[in-house]
Amino acid sequence: MEREGKIFIIIINYNGLSDTLKCLKSLEKVKVEKYKVKTLVIDNASQKNELAVIHQRFHKVITVQNNQNLGFTGANNLGVNRALKEGADYLLLLNNDTVVTPDFLRSLIHFIHHKKRVGVIAPVMLLQREGRMVYNVGGKIRPFGRCPNIVISALEGFRPKKVDYVCGAGLFTSREVIEKVGLLDDNYFFGFEDIDYCQRAKKLGYEIWIDPQAVITHKEGGSLKETAPLKIYYNLRNNLIFVTKFFNIYQKTVALFYLVSISLKICTNNRFFYRPVYWAWYDFLTHRSGKVRSDLETKLHS
Repeated sequence: MEREGKIFIIIINYNGLSDTLKCLKSLEKVKVEKYKVKTLVIDNASQKNELAVIHQRFHKVITVQNNQNLGFTGANNLGVNRALKEGADYLLLLNNDTVVTPDFLRSLIHFIHHKKRVGVIAPVMLLQREGRMVYNVGGKIRPFGRCPNIVISALEGFRPKKVDYVCGAGLFTSREVIEKVGLLDDNYFFGFEDIDYCQRAKKLGYEIWIDPQAVITHKEGGSLKETAPLKIYYNLRNNLIFVTKFFNIYQKTVALFYLVSISLKICTNNRFFYRPVYWAWYDFLTHRSGKVRSDLETKLHS
C-alpha cells in the first residue's frame, strides 16, 4: 500500500489573533489527494494567550508557544525542525495575514511534481496597493542591491514564471531541498531571509518559480508597517547583510553606493528616520545581526 505523504503548513502568530483565525478558517477547506495536510501554529510570545483561543477553535491544529520572540526566521526554523521530525515531505511557510483558496496547495504540489529542478515555489499573492488590487508574482534582484517585488495588475495571460526569489509569506518547498539548503539564516531575524534562502537554493542548481494557478490573498504589514522605524532598520541592515553575502566585489561597491544614497534620501525626507538608518549602518559595520538588542528596540519605538 502506498504511503500517504505529509504536507506541513507553518504559521507564525505574533499579536495577530484575528488574522490568524481567518487564515486557519480558510485552510479548513484545503485538501490534497494522497497527502495528509497538517497545520502548525507557533506563537512568538504574544502579549496575550492567543494560542488558547486558536486551540479552542481549531482542535486539529498543532500549537507551539515560544517564551520569547524568535522573529520570522527563528520561529519558522523551529517549525521546520518540528515538521521534519514528524515526517514532513513538503513544507509551506505561510503568513498569518493570508487567506487561501481551496485548491492552491493542490496546484503547488502538482507543479513541483511535474517541473524538474524546482526547489522553491510560491502562489501568486493578491494584495492591495494604493487603493487597488494587484498581484505579487515573485521578485527580482537588481545588480545595485535593490530587490523589488514583481507586481502586475492582472493575471490574464500570465504563465508560470521563473524568478529570483519568492515572498516568504507563501514559500513552498520539499524535505529534500531543506536537507540540502538548510534552514533560514537567523542573521536576518526579520526580512530578506526569503531572498537569501532562494539564492542559496539557486546556488545548488534549484529553480525558483511562481505558480499562477495557485492564488492567495495577502494583507501585508501585519506585524510591522513599512514606515515603522524598526521595519526601516531591519530592511536596511538586512539588505546590507545580503549584499555582502552574495555579491562580488564590483557588485558590492555599486550596491553600497546605492544604499548610501537611499539612506540619505530616507533621512532627508523624514528626519525622524535618522535613528533607524544610523543604527542599521552601525550594526552592519560592527557585525551585529539577528534580533535588534532590547535597548535599541526601545529607542526605535520611542
